[in-house]
Amino acid sequence: MSHLRKWVLVLCTSLISSISYSQEKEFIEADRPDQTEGVNFLSKNGIQVENGLSFTETTIENELALRYGLWEGTELRASLLSARNFSDLFTFSVKQSLLKGNQWMPSIAVFGYAKHSPEDKWFTDALIAFSNEILPQINLDYHFGTVSGFKVLNNSFLLGYQPTERWSFFIEYLVYYSRSTSPEHNVDLGFSYDITRDFQVDFILGDRDFYFGIKSLFLGAGLSYRIR
Repeated sequence: MSHLRKWVLVLCTSLISSISYSQEKEFIEADRPDQTEGVNFLSKNGIQVENGLSFTETTIENELALRYGLWEGTELRASLLSARNFSDLFTFSVKQSLLKGNQWMPSIAVFGYAKHSPEDKWFTDALIAFSNEILPQINLDYHFGTVSGFKVLNNSFLLGYQPTERWSFFIEYLVYYSRSTSPEHNVDLGFSYDITRDFQVDFILGDRDFYFGIKSLFLGAGLSYRIR
């Protein structure tokens, strides 16, 4: 009888510890569905998979990303963007934390990208991202960077609202500048919901060049899963 009591005690202790760990574990933070680069990082050896589809009048895009926490404040990411009637784009990136925000001081991270497509072969880009906590539930994120091998400048601004631990909403504005064409303005809004602490779903709706009145509406949905 004493052995049975010991086994029951061990089982109950293990169960309570497991529940406590689950409750203490933070909710998942994904890089999607918005297009503004974030300053959140995976923990050391953390692995996260993110996948999403977006639809326009002319094409369907699918982006699959794998994130890995190399160590605290350093993250590696590999992604593959596939679109109907377009060549695949593979991107490998490194994200490094520079500063953790405090009150009005923003959190800052820098990004380095190596990209490959059949047409352009390999090319590189860079970006710096900021995040300010305006209020406990409201944040302002923004970044300044390049695309297309430093040929195009990209600015992005995002206002986020998180009423609960599971729900997050955002509205976002992006603009691309190049020497050969007029600026391309983009606006979108969306939300994400954490079904569990490790599994998130999201939705986004936007216009990829609203300033000139061109019909380029798109919508997208995706999911993210933290493996560990």
